Amino acid sequence: QAHGVGVEGFALADRGMAPWPFDILSPNDGWQWLRDQVDLLHPILVIIDTLRDIHRGNESDSQQMQEVMDAVVGACQPAAVMLISHARKANAERGFSLIDDQRGSTAIAGKMDAILHLGKKKLSYTGRATEEGALALKQDPDTHLWMVDHGEERKVVAEVIADTAVGSDRARARVLEEKLKLKPEAARSLLRRVKEGS
Repeated sequence: QAHGVGVEGFALADRGMAPWPFDILSPNDGWQWLRDQVDLLHPILVIIDTLRDIHRGNESDSQQMQEVMDAVVGACQPAAVMLISHARKANAERGFSLIDDQRGSTAIAGKMDAILHLGKKKLSYTGRATEEGALALKQDPDTHLWMVDHGEERKVVAEVIADTAVGSDRARARVLEEKLKLKPEAARSLLRRVKEGS
């Protein structure tokens, strides 16, 4: 609010309001409280920060994490759920992986429709209905909010379009795949959007 960003329609809860320690698997210490809040507020989105703080189970145990994920979905329906979790350190030999770098059991990633990874000035994403990709980010100096930075990406696209040695859109998309590390469809879509001015 101090920076002019409205917060109407947001409801927040923390340790002072919710049962603590919170355990989504306990009917009395978590699940029912969250279900009651969803019934009262009718949210379109429930954000849980962090996944580790809402259960007492072993996050590497597939069975326990399946139960946690089912309990979260059950308590929050029909709202969408955004779970915030910390990633483990990337494997130096394999490199960065959106799926494999998530902490805990693969049951967590398996339940997600999309996975986002916020890094330094970059948002990486993948999901059931989208290819893996990344967006450059910049911080607004006035609001301190992060937003997509199209500047560098569009500059590269403009250079590729202007390069007379690259004659077709198919060839331009292949160049963009390499330069921007994009999947083929993402490169074609970016090229199309820039050419259409959107």
